[in-house]
Amino acid sequence: MPAHAKKPVPEKQKEPADLIREWSPLLHEIEPDAVLDFSWARNAITICDMRRPNSLRYADLYTVPEINGGMHKVTGDFERRVNAFMAKG
Repeated sequence: MPAHAKKPVPEKQKEPADLIREWSPLLHEIEPDAVLDFSWARNAITICDMRRPNSLRYADLYTVPEINGGMHKVTGDFERRVNAFMAKG
């Protein structure tokens, strides 16, 4: 490769806030009664079931290490995780 040729730029890692903004419209198509948030204590993107507001139920959707490992890029994984969480309620 010639010295003046540009090296490929590595893909920028998405932050959890970027993913939440990207996934929120998709989540409301899959399950309108669910909400995404970020938990600093759990270091994860969490999902909350809003069907019964007096007994909110939540779980980790993706941890930051999973995101860094690229698990969120697996085709169909987001929808599978959402459906699995909502089916438990």
